[in-house]
Amino acid sequence: QAKAWSDGGLSISLAVNLHARLFQSERFFDFLTETSKHPDFIADRIELEMSEVALTGDIERISARLRAIRSLGFHVVMDDFGAGHSNLASLPDLPLKGVKIDRSYLASLPGSAPMIEMIIKLADELGVVAMAEGIETDDHVRWLKARSCEQGQGFLLSPPVPLEELPDVVRELRARKAS
Repeated sequence: QAKAWSDGGLSISLAVNLHARLFQSERFFDFLTETSKHPDFIADRIELEMSEVALTGDIERISARLRAIRSLGFHVVMDDFGAGHSNLASLPDLPLKGVKIDRSYLASLPGSAPMIEMIIKLADELGVVAMAEGIETDDHVRWLKARSCEQGQGFLLSPPVPLEELPDVVRELRARKAS
């Protein structure tokens, strides 16, 4: 699908949520390897989202698996960051593209402001992207932009839409951002 959009002049990344068991599965890794060899595979357009729980345990093994996945052209994002059991000491060893700030933090503003700011700063220091989940109001957008958090998702931006409507939604969002 990303290839079809790209051929139509629209660059869209696809995010896929993965369960911890899939991340550890050799069969799934074989599937990723075969997918990366497909002529329509567009490197750097697929983000695999995993919870903090999936990325805890033997950090050397997890980091090696993430590097192998990254070498195939996929990105990995830690989903629901701050809601689980992150070992902050291990974050620099994980080849992540970004962290998605759990939606509960935005829902708890202004009380959660120090935590969100800390996550954005941590992401910046690690050289990864901070993304916000649960953007529901214009105040959320303004607050996040003021803190240089430029990526996010939530019902204010778009509710879930059928696949065929997604290109139009993306074009509308980009036009709104440009204005």
